[in-house]
Amino acid sequence: MRATKREHDSFKWAPGVGKSTTAAALAAGGAYVIPEVNRLFARPNPEPPHWYCERQVARWEMARLRSSQGQLAVLDGDPYQPLWFAWIYNDDGWPQSSAAFSFYRDRIVHGQMGFAALYVFVHVPEPLRHQRMLARELSRGLTTEIAQKKIDRYARMVEPQRRLFAALAERFPGWVLDIETVSLDSSLAAIRRAIAAVPTIDALEAFDFIEHWLTDNVALSP
Repeated sequence: MRATKREHDSFKWAPGVGKSTTAAALAAGGAYVIPEVNRLFARPNPEPPHWYCERQVARWEMARLRSSQGQLAVLDGDPYQPLWFAWIYNDDGWPQSSAAFSFYRDRIVHGQMGFAALYVFVHVPEPLRHQRMLARELSRGLTTEIAQKKIDRYARMVEPQRRLFAALAERFPGWVLDIETVSLDSSLAAIRRAIAAVPTIDALEAFDFIEHWLTDNVALSP
């Protein structure tokens, strides 16, 4: 697939929904896939402040370079993940998001970050996602008990994430493509159609909306 320099796709959803499989299929069709931070960079110990966010900026620059060369760039993992991870897991030791908001805003203002032309929200029914993730974690050598704890932790992501990206889809029509992965071919066809009609998004306007929405909404019910 060829694309203009604005055309980045971004994936980042709960494990087991098929996002990496979809990204790999796009790569087979000519797209350039930028993996998630933990697959792309070795995490230092001790980890410097903002190291994780800085690596997201590096991933964004990789996508921008490929797009400027006329290639579709696919971010397998949302560069703004730290914002909504902190929102969802704010009671689980994840760093508070205020510093991350300041970090990203500064990068956007100085032209070092932007947003993907299209977000692809990939999902499957929760029982199927559970089944897939359990099989994957057991194949990696985890015990059933440890695998189940990991599955339960990521299950907390599903509903808050759905609400956030539904809000983005309502505020910015055409920016978020919602796909239930019934078949890979139908998912790819939907992505191609959406890429052909992506809206123009002002990065600061989108960032302001996300910041205010995350501030005004509770991730998990008490």
